[in-house]
Amino acid sequence: MKLAFPLLAALLVGLAIGFFAGGHFAPAPSASTQALPREAQPASGVREAEPPLENVAPPRESVSTREAQAATEDTRSAVEDLIGPRLREYARQGIRTAWKESRSDEISDERLEFGMRDFESSVLSLPAAIGRRLAAERSREELLARDARTGGAFALLDKLSKTPTPMLELATDPAAMQALLARASPETTVRAEGLGKSLAKQLESGKTYSYPAGVFPIELNFNGLQQVPQEVTIAGAGMDATLLVLSGDIFADKPLQRFSIRDCTVFTNNNYLFDQRGAPATVLLERMRVVGFDMGAGSSCALGFSSGGLVLLARDCRFEGGYGRNPAYGQLMDIRSPALVARMERCRVERVTLGADRLSADSTLLFSQCTLSDLLDPQMRFAAAEQRLAYEQALHAKPGLVFQGTTISFFDNAAWNLPLTSWDVPARDLNELFPGWQQALGH
Repeated sequence: MKLAFPLLAALLVGLAIGFFAGGHFAPAPSASTQALPREAQPASGVREAEPPLENVAPPRESVSTREAQAATEDTRSAVEDLIGPRLREYARQGIRTAWKESRSDEISDERLEFGMRDFESSVLSLPAAIGRRLAAERSREELLARDARTGGAFALLDKLSKTPTPMLELATDPAAMQALLARASPETTVRAEGLGKSLAKQLESGKTYSYPAGVFPIELNFNGLQQVPQEVTIAGAGMDATLLVLSGDIFADKPLQRFSIRDCTVFTNNNYLFDQRGAPATVLLERMRVVGFDMGAGSSCALGFSSGGLVLLARDCRFEGGYGRNPAYGQLMDIRSPALVARMERCRVERVTLGADRLSADSTLLFSQCTLSDLLDPQMRFAAAEQRLAYEQALHAKPGLVFQGTTISFFDNAAWNLPLTSWDVPARDLNELFPGWQQALGH
């Protein structure tokens, strides 16, 4: 009897607990609770029916993932539109070729696709990078141009030697280039035919030394002079009338300011026309022909300016190979300074190596309405047509090198009945331009 009573009591307590837990005796809501809106009322013990699963918003993480996937798909579509199949195949072949240059195996598909993503990213970001670079260059150019207007061409060259910057706006403006080389004083003409061969020590600043038609020897070595004359002009009676025969290069160990040659033919006599080393120069060439610089020694060039910097304006000039002792190795220029601003207008460059591909990326060289004919650039002498086209395109893409209305052609051995692999270039006789020039010179 003592054992039955506790068991009966435990059973009654369990039933009571289960009864109340089932909610059968839940208290009625108070007046204050009834006044609350439905969503603000405290949860009761009775669960409402749950909405269908498809009407429930997914967690925040799921929404972000779906949006990210959609954005990725949009980006991929945009990339596919921008980067066409030919460019994409070009990139794949380039990656494979470069891989094989370093390794004996083939690049895996996974690494190739990783490389393609890198390529796509680079292509898409490149225009913005170029835009920022061009804007920075233009800002520097404007600043340097203002300095040039106040300090002159030599102030500009000094700044360019320290802060190399392509000066495209300046080079494309003929009036600005002319102003940069403007004389500080009016021309005073001096008859030059009676001065003899050695001119360097006789020249005076601001004078124009005029030669009539004929053949005349000259020497213009300014090295060692205490004062190099400034704003000197050497003038002839016309490109086909006056022949000046150099006995050596034109060069100075001090700045050469606005040195001008016009209306004549200069036979450099197997020398450079200019071989200016270490000091800056500003040069104006007009309606002149330069021949005889293709001697096959050194740079074998017409215009040699090693490190001092150069402002050059050449108009209606001709630089013609074939008249030196080694016609296969003439070169237009060898300029080893980023401090270069050169404009060539209506000039003809014929049977020489252009040499423009070796210019500093920060220099400026503009060909405007020029004819570049029978060029001897070594990599193009025996190249196929598509290789020549690629080389031209590379020249046009070079920063600071501009071709405006300019034609380019390369020397063709077949046109001269030469063996296809021959480096020979036909020599030309100066007597065809100036008959009996050696006799007239006294040789």
